[in-house]
Amino acid sequence: MPGLQGKPERQKFIIKVYCILFVQILVTVGIVTLAVTSIELQEFMMKNTWLYWASFGCTFAVLISLMCCHKLARKVPINYILLFIFTVFESYMVSAITIFYTKESIIISVGLTAALFTGLTLFACFTKTDFTVCRGLLWAGVVIVIFAIILLFVYPNRYVMLAICVVILLLLCIFVIYDTQQIANKGKYGLSIDDYIVGALLLYTDIITIFIVILAILGNRH
Repeated sequence: MPGLQGKPERQKFIIKVYCILFVQILVTVGIVTLAVTSIELQEFMMKNTWLYWASFGCTFAVLISLMCCHKLARKVPINYILLFIFTVFESYMVSAITIFYTKESIIISVGLTAALFTGLTLFACFTKTDFTVCRGLLWAGVVIVIFAIILLFVYPNRYVMLAICVVILLLLCIFVIYDTQQIANKGKYGLSIDDYIVGALLLYTDIITIFIVILAILGNRH
C-alpha cells in the first residue's frame, strides 16, 4: 500500500486485521451455507423468530462494548472471544435473511459484494483524497437514513424502499473507503496498531451490510 513503506508495524497490523476478517467471512459463509441447504434449519429459524431479535441484541451489545471500550477491545483473549460471539450471532442474522431468497440471488450478491469491496479497498489505498475527515458527514448520513427507514415502516412503499437501499449502499461504499484508510493510517485519522479487533469489526460490518443491501435490491424471493 502506498505510504506504508518503512512502516513494518503498520503492515503487520493491516495483515492481522485482514486475516481476522478472512476468518470472520469464512464463519459467516459456513453458517449461511448450512442454513440455505438445510430444510430443517430453515424451518427452525422461521418458527423461532425470537432468536433473530436475540441475536440482534447480542451483536448490538458486543458492538457497542468493543467500539466504546478501548481497553476491552485490546485485552486478549476477551477481545477475540467477543468478536467470535459477534460474528456467530451476526452470521445467524444473515442466515435468517438469506433463507427467503433463491440460491442464485445469494451467489450473485456475494460476487457483487466481493467485487465492490475489492474495488473500494484499492481505491482507498491509492486515492490521494482523505476520506477520514468526512466522519461527521458520514454519521449525519446514517442518522438521516435511520429516520427514513422509520418513516418507511409507517408508510411502506416498494419504490421508496429501493431508493433508501441505494442511498444506504452509496453510504456504505464511502464507509468502506473511510474504514480502510483508518486501518492503513492513510489520512488525518487512523486506528492504533492495537485496534486490530476494531479494524476487523468495522470492515466485517461493512461487508455484511453491503451484501444484505445488494440482496434486498437485486435478490429474488422464493
